[in-house]
Amino acid sequence: MRKASAIQKLNYKIVEYSGIINIMILSLISLSFLTSDWLVGIFSFSEFILAPIFFVLLVLVFGNIKKIDIVIVTAIIMILGVIFFANAILNSDFLVKPAIAASIKAIFYSSFVIISYRYIYYKKIEETFLKIINIVVVIGILIGVYIYIAILTDSLPFEFFWTFTRNDPQSYYFRGTRYLVRMRSTFSEPAHFGFFLNAVLGVNLFNRSKINISALVNGVIITAIVLTFSFSSILILSLILIMKFISLLNEGKFNLIKGRFIIIAVIILFLIFLTRDFIYVSLIERAQDILTGEDNSAVQRLVESWQYVNKDNLIFGNGLGNTPIIWNVYAYFLSDLGIIGLSAIAAFSIYILFLNPMLGLLFITMNFQRGGYLSPTFALFVLMILIYSKTPKQNQRNMVPYYLKKGGNRLW
Repeated sequence: MRKASAIQKLNYKIVEYSGIINIMILSLISLSFLTSDWLVGIFSFSEFILAPIFFVLLVLVFGNIKKIDIVIVTAIIMILGVIFFANAILNSDFLVKPAIAASIKAIFYSSFVIISYRYIYYKKIEETFLKIINIVVVIGILIGVYIYIAILTDSLPFEFFWTFTRNDPQSYYFRGTRYLVRMRSTFSEPAHFGFFLNAVLGVNLFNRSKINISALVNGVIITAIVLTFSFSSILILSLILIMKFISLLNEGKFNLIKGRFIIIAVIILFLIFLTRDFIYVSLIERAQDILTGEDNSAVQRLVESWQYVNKDNLIFGNGLGNTPIIWNVYAYFLSDLGIIGLSAIAAFSIYILFLNPMLGLLFITMNFQRGGYLSPTFALFVLMILIYSKTPKQNQRNMVPYYLKKGGNRLW
């Protein structure tokens, strides 16, 4: 017999250790969410994590890349190229360097989402990925609780978590007060942490992969969202819970006697009782301020985010990377990429709505909470939405390690 070549031996090793490799890759992708607000220069820690993972995934799934994947990436490159050159010719305010940097990021994140999706889909590790994400969420919450206690007691070191992000009191005290601490964990502000928590909670409750995450874990996530005292995050949490209630009613599965609902209800009611004064200040009073026009955050998200739309160049926009920081993904697409870009994100949103109405509504709503479509956060959010909006084939083999399967298909 002929001796196996070096490439064949490498393939044998990859197959032999595929379970460990899968866990390592999925863990790093999940952990990159926690470090998305840590910056070194113009790059985030997440980008330093995701860049090498991308090339590893490219090697692992190279044979499974479909023509549609190549067509999508090619179409994105062509569209960005047309918009770039159109702005270079027609737009006197167009800045080339930010556009080049933003274009590279857009192509990288688009390719990363496609390659990661293809890898997870062909490896049949959707359940493993979601459970690892939830483990990372719990880690993030534990870090948030530690920082929360450290600030309240003023006796524990915590600043090292914020070495590469904001550490000013305005980022964790509500409106400069010294009695209402808002949980933000490793993120730069509570709303960003709330975005991460809501994204995972939404996927936990509305995934079509038939993956059940325990009521305890979901209850902990809900508790952490409330402790962010982020108006937009709690508003989206309310929408998630309402949608889940309606979904259960439609399926005829709602039963107040079930243990999981009792656990979640008790946690929520107990939390509301303990934080009733803080909830009144951060939610009720703030809602009144928004309605009276004294709080501009809602206006910035819904109205002022559209002020950078280039009315003289609606088709091609300002050019990628040429819009200041705003809080609305749809406004970002129209401002940077014109009608072409807005049409693309609108088409994708409708596609997700068609696949999974609940996750589609969540996707649209959360895109009004946080802008930055060229951030790792948005790419990871899109990846999660894509994976868990679809129903897997019945014959898919779920490669979940035995220690994650303990206790059935539920986490812990």
